[in-house]
Amino acid sequence: MRALPDPIPADFVPELLNIPAACRYSGFSRTAIYEMGRTRQLDFRKLHKRTFVTRASLDRLITGLPPAPFTTAQAAPKLILFTTNHQRSHAQS
Repeated sequence: MRALPDPIPADFVPELLNIPAACRYSGFSRTAIYEMGRTRQLDFRKLHKRTFVTRASLDRLITGLPPAPFTTAQAAPKLILFTTNHQRSHAQS
């Protein structure tokens, strides 16, 4: 009887990620992943018909992003909505 291989740890991330896994790992959309691959910001690898993104290129891209203009401790800028007189007149009737 063969021994079962050791289970993969839950926090293990492979060196190559398929597109859906790259989206989950990075938080980028599928379209953004493909666009960043097209512009050579991400490294793609092909295995038969499947496309993979290297984890190293995702990590490099993410760590190279500029910091946000505000931190979570600060309040985000508030969105102010303006209504036109036309909208106000319909709301009153």
